[in-house]
Amino acid sequence: MSTADCSHGFSLYWHRFRQALKYRRQIESVDLLVLQGHFDPGSVLLGRHALAHKVPYIVVSRGDYVPALNLFGVTQSPLRKWLMWILFGRQLLRNAAAVVVTSELEKNRLQKVGASTNRFCVIPDPAPQSTTYRDSAVNEYNDHQGQIPARPYALWLGRIAREKGLELLLYCWLQVKNRCPGAQLVIAGSISHPEVYKWVIRMRRRLNLEDSIIIQNWVSGIEKSRLLAQARCLVLPSHFESLGLVVIEALAARTPVVVSTGTPWQHIDGIGGRWLPHNPQLWAEVIAKYLCSPSKQEVPLGEAQKLLAPYNVNIVAGKWSHLITDVINAQSRNS
Repeated sequence: MSTADCSHGFSLYWHRFRQALKYRRQIESVDLLVLQGHFDPGSVLLGRHALAHKVPYIVVSRGDYVPALNLFGVTQSPLRKWLMWILFGRQLLRNAAAVVVTSELEKNRLQKVGASTNRFCVIPDPAPQSTTYRDSAVNEYNDHQGQIPARPYALWLGRIAREKGLELLLYCWLQVKNRCPGAQLVIAGSISHPEVYKWVIRMRRRLNLEDSIIIQNWVSGIEKSRLLAQARCLVLPSHFESLGLVVIEALAARTPVVVSTGTPWQHIDGIGGRWLPHNPQLWAEVIAKYLCSPSKQEVPLGEAQKLLAPYNVNIVAGKWSHLITDVINAQSRNS
């Protein structure tokens, strides 16, 4: 971890700690406290203050778990996370009325690193409100003037960071290019780890893939919808994901997804795409099948609807409503 990383992390933690000092007095008058993440000193302070005043609190992990030891090379600030976990995180989760995770995979990872609580509640993030099925939005996509590759392409969206597994795509793309000479890979995302971005640029040049791999900035709105709708497949080779909202967005566009076993999407395998281990040759074979097809192989509408049903905003809101009611009622009985 660089000096700049340390400085930024300390500044951020200090800001959140000051915010917690400002708001902690208000805790005494509330029925429930919801804390986002567990590596934040401010959350720890508020959690302890709530506990002292017998106010129940819920921790929402948001994928901010401590990674397994073998993932130290692909996660951000692992030493800082381990230190925060040992000093504060485990205790914060232990005393929580509930710990909300977005998937069983995230729950299992927290348990493996010593989260001693049986109060886990799996509530996924809802599908974005703007998500619509491709059949009902195709005219809007076509009317918008955006930069869409003319050749068949696979699409990666997200943060350019170590844990996203972009190296797998670089290693397999020579094989994809040999099978489908005209195909392209579009990488669109914000830069979280500049060294990873520089490595991708360097490897693209070294492997002579500058014509096959397009790198552009983070996209949103109609431009993002059009990229998803016209892609032959979405690729997500992450080493770990707590959920992966971009998969939901791709399925809503009826675009097949190729995801790694580091994601909680094993149930789509063979239905909405493929769920694969980190094997460059296997990834190249699967991606090439989508790209070499004469036309896009869309996810059947009925299957897409089934896969997306658990992420409906009303269903997710209902789970939250039940959880909050149960926690408050349990606290009232104890009081």
